[in-house]
Amino acid sequence: KKDTYSVTLYYQDAKGCLIPVTVGIPKVEGIAKASLSCLVDNALNREKVEYYGLYPVLPKDTVIQGINIKDGLATVDFNTKVLNYTTQTEERNIIASIVYTLTEFSTIDNVKILVNGYEQGKLKFNTDISGILNRDNIMINSSTANLQSGLDKSDIYVFKEVNDKYTYLVPLSVEHSKVDLQYLPIKIMELYDLDYGKEFTSGIPEGTKLISCSISGDQILLNFNDKLKSYEGGAEKEKQILQQIMHSMKQIANVKKIKILIDGKEATLPEGTQISQFVLLPNEIN
Repeated sequence: KKDTYSVTLYYQDAKGCLIPVTVGIPKVEGIAKASLSCLVDNALNREKVEYYGLYPVLPKDTVIQGINIKDGLATVDFNTKVLNYTTQTEERNIIASIVYTLTEFSTIDNVKILVNGYEQGKLKFNTDISGILNRDNIMINSSTANLQSGLDKSDIYVFKEVNDKYTYLVPLSVEHSKVDLQYLPIKIMELYDLDYGKEFTSGIPEGTKLISCSISGDQILLNFNDKLKSYEGGAEKEKQILQQIMHSMKQIANVKKIKILIDGKEATLPEGTQISQFVLLPNEIN
């Protein structure tokens, strides 16, 4: 619709898992601030998403007092109500939701969080928000909030069922040793082999390996072994696997288009999905 703007907001489920959802919000001056406002826990915001098993993340009566975006840095000033939470998970989710929601905008790479105009250091459960926060140093759906120094992190995308009714694609941050950009896609696909808990599922078939990859300009070419094709579950499963791969690759800087080879050759997936041409990475999720 012309009078709405598509934004991706990070809500949470009843168990405290952050879930990205692309929604339409009315076009207004200051769309980044309007997006954060949708995440404040109030009756209106709750009503919009509760049916889908989702809940606002920012504590009741949180006010976004100002937001300034300059040279890719969004400096956001909240009132003290943003600190009205009682658990470690809530603390992590508040920070990760702010950082991930804002960095969905192409004009924002980094976030600085202020409370009543002042920088904060470590919060009550040790989340450090003193510096510049971004997707390279803030963990999402992880047991830690800040990236350990000396390591890198990547997000894998897996599925989570909510209320036995909705299945959402969610990012999980995993720390790993530093790798060169050209090997990053291989590292990301290797992370899918790790144990990420019973509440999450992956459609990527066991034994799937990314044999090689190349990044050129805004294009990424992935060459998988033929295990990628060894799944049952029809067109829906095929779509899920591609969603996982595409959203995972979207985190690589500047990559906009993807093409997939199988054993070095152009191929069609079993249900007929064409993967032999470059396609645009998705802008929307869930």
